[in-house]
Amino acid sequence: MAHLWPHPATHAGRILAELQNHPDGASGAELSRRLELTPQAVNAACRKLEGRCFITRTKANGPLINRLLTNVNESSAAVATTAAADRPWFWEGNVQARVVDALRALGWTITSQADTVSGQPGKDIEAERDGAVLWVTVKGFPVGTKKTSPYTQARHWFSQALFDVILWRDLSLEARIVVALPDKTTYRRLADRTTWFRRAAEFQFIWVTVADVASDELEPLAISPATSSFSRLEPASRR
Repeated sequence: MAHLWPHPATHAGRILAELQNHPDGASGAELSRRLELTPQAVNAACRKLEGRCFITRTKANGPLINRLLTNVNESSAAVATTAAADRPWFWEGNVQARVVDALRALGWTITSQADTVSGQPGKDIEAERDGAVLWVTVKGFPVGTKKTSPYTQARHWFSQALFDVILWRDLSLEARIVVALPDKTTYRRLADRTTWFRRAAEFQFIWVTVADVASDELEPLAISPATSSFSRLEPASRR
């Protein structure tokens, strides 16, 4: 049976790619250092990968070593990469990957991200920096079906994102909450009609385009390793 390879932008996907380059395996500490992930995030991802029969985890007179199973090959790994490349830029997985890259460029540590290929539930992106916690819900833009207009489906997805905000704000008054969306007219119009809720729940939108990632709270400036235009997400001590 074919493996459903995790999306390459997720913790699991990055760990598998790293283990492919190290057939002798790697400890959790080594993976954490190489991939700049927290030990907790690496351990959680590796436990899931072991449960899905992607890796083995063995310990012999030393740390636990994570190794790629021999029956998992590079052709399986290409499935998720090809799927992401074949999808439009506004597909949820591509939007999430762009936001993750932008956050990392600003010094945020990604502690968790959902596997969009398998539809993993929960917060799509969790990050932290200097004691600040960031939760991101990500939506793509639908392509529609014979029975459903993409614009109708987009309104449902937008509502789901706002409901995430409601639930998460109830969990924490301190967490920074972001809704990341592809920059589409339907989403922009809906955002303009819900400004009162944005103020009340204290969250913000991030708009992803073909060319860049921008914060709607400030001037839409491109995010890159050379700029900190995402300053609305900067911890207060740095502003």
